[in-house]
Amino acid sequence: MIDIQDRRRQPALEELFPLVGGGLLEGFHRHLKDTYLAPHSIQYSGCSGMPGWNIQYRKSGRALCRVYPREGYMVVLVVIGPKEREGAEALLPALSAPMRDLYHNTQEGMGQKWLMAEVGDEGPMLEDVKRLIALRRGKAG
Repeated sequence: MIDIQDRRRQPALEELFPLVGGGLLEGFHRHLKDTYLAPHSIQYSGCSGMPGWNIQYRKSGRALCRVYPREGYMVVLVVIGPKEREGAEALLPALSAPMRDLYHNTQEGMGQKWLMAEVGDEGPMLEDVKRLIALRRGKAG
């Protein structure tokens, strides 16, 4: 299995799919490509909070999300900035309780909330992440 902490060897995207397992990352990747035509890049982060290889998705020069593959799950970072704040707060009642808790418990810094959503299956949290990404792209979720 791939070592996401080994900065000397950048994994190929296809090597990261089985790490997460169950087709979760592969399906999410396909969703971002099909829906947004979003290019991706694989980058290494030395950040103490989430070190290792990650996948950044961008569209029109703007970050959509960053995915941190982990064994059996993935963490998806979606930044809610000033442009999305009103829409995100209007969307909150329609989101799952864990996502609402994450939103409310995430401190704001420089007008942004950096939501680090743990996604372990194709359930409500994944759907919530997709809705927040749609909001970032100006497509009401």
